[in-house]
Amino acid sequence: MFLSKQAQLEAWLENARKNPLFYGAKAKFEWQAGKNPDGDIWNTIMQFRPSGLRVKKPTYFPALVAITQTSIVGSLRRRISPREAARLQSFPDDFITHPDDRKAYKQFGNAVNAKLAELFAAHLMGKSGRVKEILSH
Repeated sequence: MFLSKQAQLEAWLENARKNPLFYGAKAKFEWQAGKNPDGDIWNTIMQFRPSGLRVKKPTYFPALVAITQTSIVGSLRRRISPREAARLQSFPDDFITHPDDRKAYKQFGNAVNAKLAELFAAHLMGKSGRVKEILSH
């Protein structure tokens, strides 16, 4: 994929380097999606981070972070909503999110998924029955 777009990407990079805001970590691009059979970035999960753009496979969701760089679900062509972030952290649907989305994203990025912590604890304590019960919900 890169080779077929190399000339276009190099022209864009040459132009981008003229922008004074395009430097250091901001200019980083992390492709962590492995081989993308379609060669299409819209088949990934994207995350704009202070370190640059991170692109991952859509088979799992990257960790939520306590900053407003919320992940973009490529196939939906939008960011996740605060409600979706709450669900990823196992908050019930009746949980009232902060009215300021930026603050809500920060809160969910700082949260610990209680169900996941329970799963790890059961596994570490050798309670395989409890692990199976947790995984079945």
